[in-house]
Amino acid sequence: MDIYGQTIENLKSLADEKFKIFSEKIISGAKPLIGVRTDALRSVAKKVALIDLYGYLSECKFDFYEDTLIYGLLVARLRGGEFFSYLEKYLKEADSWAHIDIFVPEIKFAKKEPKPLWDYIKERDGKAEGFELRFLTVCLMDIFLTEENLDYLFDFAARNDGKGYYNDMATAWLVSAAYVKFEDRTYGFLKNRLLSDFTFRKTLSKIVDSKRVKDKEKIKALRIKK
Repeated sequence: MDIYGQTIENLKSLADEKFKIFSEKIISGAKPLIGVRTDALRSVAKKVALIDLYGYLSECKFDFYEDTLIYGLLVARLRGGEFFSYLEKYLKEADSWAHIDIFVPEIKFAKKEPKPLWDYIKERDGKAEGFELRFLTVCLMDIFLTEENLDYLFDFAARNDGKGYYNDMATAWLVSAAYVKFEDRTYGFLKNRLLSDFTFRKTLSKIVDSKRVKDKEKIKALRIKK
């Protein structure tokens, strides 16, 4: 049996029916779920990487949420050109916020060599849609949220707002994370009200919910100012 077939059998042996039912309510993708917890998926991906990483990448059928995410976790281990050669296929198969949000923090090379990914984001900015756009947004938040990048991040957020629920929620997440790290400059951006009403409200809610934000009344006041 090939590595992909072995992996599917392994995943089915790890299935948790109660977790599957719970996950189906929040993951909201088109692909069916087997019902394997994320930590177990990471462990399975590590084993596959040791046995036959490229075999899995070539054999993956993307039949389930889980086999697709494992593909992403393996791609995240690759560097440079190899990473980008598999990235496009993964982003086409991704059909859940979880396929993006779990994948991005696992990208190994970007922490030490961020420029190729930064260049990719710049190149795809204005062209990306769907979960590829969420990928760009989450990368900006997770890897490129620095003071020197703030102007670009704010411009990106404003230009790419209003492109679907999952992208608008990612934008709110990005701006709220920026507020936690760079309060004054992000507050100035929020005062300009460059975001849609939906994304603006969600951003404020995320900021108010953060335990790291002390002056919540300043943010609450923005809800009623027009």
